[in-house]
Amino acid sequence: MLQPAKDSIDVGIFVKDIRTMLDFYQGTLGLEKTEEVPTAFGTIHRFRHGTSDIKLMDPKEIPPAAPNGFGKRLGIGYLTFVIKDLSGLCAALKDKGAEFTIPETEIRPGTRIAMIKDPEGNILPGVRASSPQAAKMAALPGSGWKRPEAGVAGPAPGGYTIS
Repeated sequence: MLQPAKDSIDVGIFVKDIRTMLDFYQGTLGLEKTEEVPTAFGTIHRFRHGTSDIKLMDPKEIPPAAPNGFGKRLGIGYLTFVIKDLSGLCAALKDKGAEFTIPETEIRPGTRIAMIKDPEGNILPGVRASSPQAAKMAALPGSGWKRPEAGVAGPAPGGYTIS
């Protein structure tokens, strides 16, 4: 079984335009770039968020793109940042011209989200929960996201609704 060596998970994102993506993740989001590592596949640009690493891979050969957007493909579809000041982040990102797919919204008592797209269409939700337990629950099934057939009104990207 998986035995964690740290309290977070790292993620890698293969990108088409590394310069634009570096500007967004470093300049727009303000993530700290910690490392640049050449590999057999391309160059990894590593950023830190808490104890997690977000690794932008500038591949030697660019693979075909999969559809982007919330609920548009199977597999990993979004990267969530649990943060302290969602309203402040949303205001700063709006000033920087970020594209919101969902503006700041309360999805259930004590839990607020906002979703933006990075320059290549990857969905990046920000979550602000009023308690550590709410933060843990925000990304779990039944946390407020329901498919349309559940009969809940209020459209969201990808045919999902917010309850």
